[in-house]
Amino acid sequence: MLALRTSVTLLGLVAALLACGSRASAQSVIVSGYVEDASSGERIPGVHIYLVQEQVGATSNAFGFYSLAVAPGPLRASVTHVSYLSQRLDFPVAADTSLVVRLAPRVLQMDEALVTADEASGASEVQMSRHRLAVEEVETLPVLLGEPDLLKTLQLLPGVQSGREGFTGLYVRGGRAGQNLILLDGLPLYNPAHVLGLFSVFNASAMKQVELIKGGFPARYGGRLSSVANFTMKEGNRKRFAGEAALGLLTSRFLLEGPIARDRASFIVSGRRTFLDLLAWWPQRIWDSGKRYGAHFHDLNFKANYLISDRDRVYVSGYLGRDAFTYRERYRGARPIVDEIDFEIAWRNRLASLRWNRLISDRWFASVLAGVTHYRIRSQVGSRDGDKGGEVDAYRQAWASSVRDYATRLDMEYALSLRHYLRFGAEYVAHRFTPGSTRTSLTVSDEEDVNYMRAESNPLPSREFALYVEDEWRGSWGVRANAGLRFSGSDSEGAVARSAEPRLALNIPLWGGYAGKLSYAYTQQYMHLLTGTGASLPNDLWIPFMPGVRPQRSSQIAAGLARSLPAHGLELSLEGYYKTMTSQVE
Repeated sequence: MLALRTSVTLLGLVAALLACGSRASAQSVIVSGYVEDASSGERIPGVHIYLVQEQVGATSNAFGFYSLAVAPGPLRASVTHVSYLSQRLDFPVAADTSLVVRLAPRVLQMDEALVTADEASGASEVQMSRHRLAVEEVETLPVLLGEPDLLKTLQLLPGVQSGREGFTGLYVRGGRAGQNLILLDGLPLYNPAHVLGLFSVFNASAMKQVELIKGGFPARYGGRLSSVANFTMKEGNRKRFAGEAALGLLTSRFLLEGPIARDRASFIVSGRRTFLDLLAWWPQRIWDSGKRYGAHFHDLNFKANYLISDRDRVYVSGYLGRDAFTYRERYRGARPIVDEIDFEIAWRNRLASLRWNRLISDRWFASVLAGVTHYRIRSQVGSRDGDKGGEVDAYRQAWASSVRDYATRLDMEYALSLRHYLRFGAEYVAHRFTPGSTRTSLTVSDEEDVNYMRAESNPLPSREFALYVEDEWRGSWGVRANAGLRFSGSDSEGAVARSAEPRLALNIPLWGGYAGKLSYAYTQQYMHLLTGTGASLPNDLWIPFMPGVRPQRSSQIAAGLARSLPAHGLELSLEGYYKTMTSQVE
């Protein structure tokens, strides 16, 4: 009954905002469209379209779409992005106008990176505690053994720690590794690390942009307490075929992209493979002690898109990644009781998604996503008695843990009026947790091929849903706000939890080009990461909330000052926050 009442309340709020905006929309016109890369045809997220006279602007969403409600008359706009050359647009607007903006890529020099900013950041943006990084910036940084790493770049940001020096963990504003919502093209990844945390799973050459939000989360994000790390893959060159390959000290990688149908469909595929196991094999063979160590990983990214019409576009994307660590002993000479030992631990991520974007009108934009993500870790150990003199000839034990998600999501954007930009949507996720499953087999010498199997755990199904609504509002004297409400709920093992999560962000212009910012976010997380150490190791277990294990909750309030200096390529910010977390597990 509570879920029904809250759903009706959210729908009523959306209807009221639409009704209020219908009158105001008659006094404004809409300028909308997409921002594209002039050389490849890819649509660019995070581009700021700034109206010089009105001193307001909008930022293109994750799919390069923007929509601005403006008063009829002459329009002067500045279009900026850190990785592209800026543009000035001057034209009269008398009716709703659709405009595709094409930007030329900027070639970054070594002395230009990393301390650069565009007008979408800092003082002109209502969202605080957010950082956007273009991959071109990341690739100019010094890297470990020739491998650019997006997660390690995020560790350079204020309020973010790695947990252990040189590893890829994210600990944001006092939170844990399992409290970060790490998204790849809209779907979550549960373990973002390769090789026990030395590398991240994100191939920099296949990524377009990464965004990190540390506080004041908009209502469209939820399910985690500490941060949102949003990784967006490239779409592929729609105009010509291109590729690259690189051979590093530890890994090699390749990328191939090009048109499927020129200017209408494109693809991109990239992969990596490490050489750690091959480098370790030769020394161990030369100095043979009967012991063998090995570690390796590989991953593959794929994405394709098709422009069905000027208003419809579909995307298919996927990710496959696997790691393995092996250890073997083969004794020679005098025979001990145990003649051979084999150990392997392997973990993998799999992700696949289908997305449909629809430009309903110049004011309406919709995106529908359906996908599945799967994370599994498996270890096995075995031994064999070579001389058959023991009671047990062979022993083998295998352990596995996994989590699988089936997700659907709807996001809507509506340019309501000069003062209101509305976002609302819904999502549903069916989780299937398998915290631990152990199988043991024994072969006894007295009885031929006698096997014993045991300790098979049952999966823990869990369902999670959310509804949200946001209103980005522009008031007098340049004051801007993003007010939102998210209603979420979950049921697991007979336990039911619901939560109303208010969100608020406020931007107040001050003297000297500074802006004061305030934000508040209440969030609830319906799953726990069980770990016995301070690092995000691959043998950590995910479990849902259940009777006796309540959902995690967090409240965070933040305040700060911001100022952007685009002429000098600088962004200045100072923030303070107060954060509480409850229902933590150890």
